[in-house]
Amino acid sequence: MKAQRRHELRENDLAHALEVVRKYLDDNGRRIGLALVVAIAVIAVTALIARSQTAATENRWRRLSELSFQNPEVGRDSLAALNALIRDTSDERFMMSGLIRQGHESLRLALDVPVPPDPELNDSAREAFTQLGDRFSDSPLASGLARLGLATVEENSFVLDGDLSHKEAARMHLKAVAGDVRMDALPFKR
Repeated sequence: MKAQRRHELRENDLAHALEVVRKYLDDNGRRIGLALVVAIAVIAVTALIARSQTAATENRWRRLSELSFQNPEVGRDSLAALNALIRDTSDERFMMSGLIRQGHESLRLALDVPVPPDPELNDSAREAFTQLGDRFSDSPLASGLARLGLATVEENSFVLDGDLSHKEAARMHLKAVAGDVRMDALPFKR
């Protein structure tokens, strides 16, 4: 008898709880439904934006890999395209890689002309390495590459105009790399 009574009481509690839930849903169902629709919409929009950003990043990396720096004529167009890609990105990793590539390719192409170094390509390298050093000064790798690149740019500028201040600026960049303890583990010291 006691077991049957306990069973009846449990059934009454369950029936009462179901009645309370039904009444709550009747009173607040629209608000709950609206909140669910809004939450699902926010999740869908967030997923769409994330997927769009991922696709844009992948597209930038693909376009970077398609650039050609075979000779100065083709290289100038590729450098302009690379500069546009760098300007239009907020991806720090892509920006760092792009600036390093722009600086190195500009220096290489500046020496690949009939009368080296090419002043325009040397200035392009200066701009890339300056941005790299300013933007990523907290990274020893980027800072070291920027300083070494700027030292080479200054050496090229000395060849172009014979101004001794370029030689001193190159020496200053090299001393800065040699004196930076953050770069002890990097091959820059050699």
